[in-house]
Amino acid sequence: MRFFEAVDGNLYPIAKVVKLSPPAGASKHDLIKSWFEEGRATLEDGVTVGVHYGQIELIRSETTHFAPAATDTHMLTYRGKDDTVFRDTVLGWTIDARGKVQPVLASGIGYTSPTSAVLMPDGSVSNDCASWPSVDSWRAYAIEDAIETGSAAATDESK
Repeated sequence: MRFFEAVDGNLYPIAKVVKLSPPAGASKHDLIKSWFEEGRATLEDGVTVGVHYGQIELIRSETTHFAPAATDTHMLTYRGKDDTVFRDTVLGWTIDARGKVQPVLASGIGYTSPTSAVLMPDGSVSNDCASWPSVDSWRAYAIEDAIETGSAAATDESK
């Protein structure tokens, strides 16, 4: 478990932070000046503690939340060399402090790309770029993208 140091000198678990309020006027562009300005961190038990801007940046970079995925959610990956679509079960979702959402698989974090996407329980498919009504429509897009980009996934020469 990771901790941050509050202005009062106590250590608190980063995982217990539910809200961060940076100091007024703090700037990422002038970190030296802003580093020790005091903001607030609200913990899940409702306690609010003073925290320096530098610690807020630490908390933001370390914080991820997990949300379980709905049953029948899958990560799809298209491999063109043998025209195969692989399915991995999505166990849940990570959400970092900046709001980036990624699927969690048994093998780790799944990152979407033009030749990979997430199949939702309703049959729709999406990735960071677009959404499709079905696996077949996504597969057609993935094939076209792999051919256009000359992706190793689309060629028979890749082994």
